Amino acid sequence: MPTRRTASPIRSWETPLSSLSGPSHATPSSAPLHQRILLPSSATATKLPRILHSSAHSTLDPLLLDLIALALRAYVTPWYNGSISRDPDKDFLRAVTTVLVHSVQALEVRLAALDWVQLVTRDVPDLLTAHYGDWDIAHERAEGKAAERLFDHLQSHLAVSLSAPCTESTSTPTSPIAASVDKVYLRTLVDQLLKLLLPPEDLHAETERAIVREILVGVVFGTIYNRVAQPWFLHGLIAKQLEAHELQRHKTPATDSLAQDGAPAGPAGIAGMISNAGNYLVSAVAAVFSFALSGTSTSPAGPPIPKSPIHESFLALVRAVLPRSALLDQILRTVSLPLFLLSTPLDALVSSFVRTRLATESTARVVLDGAIRGMFPNEGWPAPKEEDPDDEGREDLKRRCEEALARALPESLPGLLFPSLPTSSEPSDSLAPRLRLARHLLRPLASHTANVHLFVSLIDLVVGKVFPELVVAPVD
Repeated sequence: MPTRRTASPIRSWETPLSSLSGPSHATPSSAPLHQRILLPSSATATKLPRILHSSAHSTLDPLLLDLIALALRAYVTPWYNGSISRDPDKDFLRAVTTVLVHSVQALEVRLAALDWVQLVTRDVPDLLTAHYGDWDIAHERAEGKAAERLFDHLQSHLAVSLSAPCTESTSTPTSPIAASVDKVYLRTLVDQLLKLLLPPEDLHAETERAIVREILVGVVFGTIYNRVAQPWFLHGLIAKQLEAHELQRHKTPATDSLAQDGAPAGPAGIAGMISNAGNYLVSAVAAVFSFALSGTSTSPAGPPIPKSPIHESFLALVRAVLPRSALLDQILRTVSLPLFLLSTPLDALVSSFVRTRLATESTARVVLDGAIRGMFPNEGWPAPKEEDPDDEGREDLKRRCEEALARALPESLPGLLFPSLPTSSEPSDSLAPRLRLARHLLRPLASHTANVHLFVSLIDLVVGKVFPELVVAPVD
């Protein structure tokens, strides 16, 4: 756990803000956004706090403060002030900002020390390989809802349960089934994370910690598991991303003719959908990871390269995701030998790419800017919540996702590697084989149960890497 520094930049910022009692000076309209939101109109020029320890703090700190300020204005000020302003001098907002900045600093220290090469090149591919493998095993042994229940047993997790138990009296083959995450597990997890991130004085304030915990459990995790894990949401997100890349590749006008909800094309349209569906929470988490990564690229020595070859995890993932094919197996066996012989320089190259291409200031800036636009697309305010699509809308999102992925695949790939792909009633055109392959690649996304298990596993993986003291050693 990182120790709290005595000369904290937060405290040097907090003092002048809390003692603003001089003559009235209106905050100029040209001031940064976070100053106009967090400072009262009587505020004088105040030195900005330094949040990140990285050398990129001058570029990323203002974006982080904008993100914090907009979130407080949208979600905290209405709740705290209500119909009567209880905080005319904005002392409460600045106090909350101080706590958030301290937590971000503590998280940055941990993320900067994380072995990102091991996480990106081994841990996540291995997790996805097991996810696809268990899904295929469940569908080989059962069909329909029974396959989802079998998958739930194969990836049993104490926090995940199904809403329709598999019993004779309460379930039928067509009963609706959905996975839910135990809130006791989430509260315990969040409580342990707050103990490691909050300042000591805020940690001992049980009421404050309980409010923060319930917000994270009910809003952040609740949105992830109840909405982001829905198949239609993931189908729509993938479809819009692929469609935007397709429009850019063909250099067509910036009008997304395939967007049914009227969202603009390109990154703005994607950000709008993310906001409307609640994925801004994921964007905010990605932003935190990105600015922490920016600090690792400036360190003289990065994390050690994993001892086992990196390519083994990627080859295993390819086998799990793609359909079974004798030709594909032969190709993978053939390329595995030269990859093994070149594993040392190849591992060094991949590790360097992760550190120098993913861990850059420009990447963090793009992600933070996208998070701000995605969370607050309506002139700095969240977009109004949209209703979930009906069955017809969900099928349309699924169709768009499959067709967009099919168009992105090479035309000769299905016939060359997978001549035994299952046939369908689609018309015999050039897109039909690629469409069947796209459906195979997307097969686990069609299940809310599988998506919930995947998100739980990813959260457990990341939390265990960032906070290793929370991981219980397995019993031999």
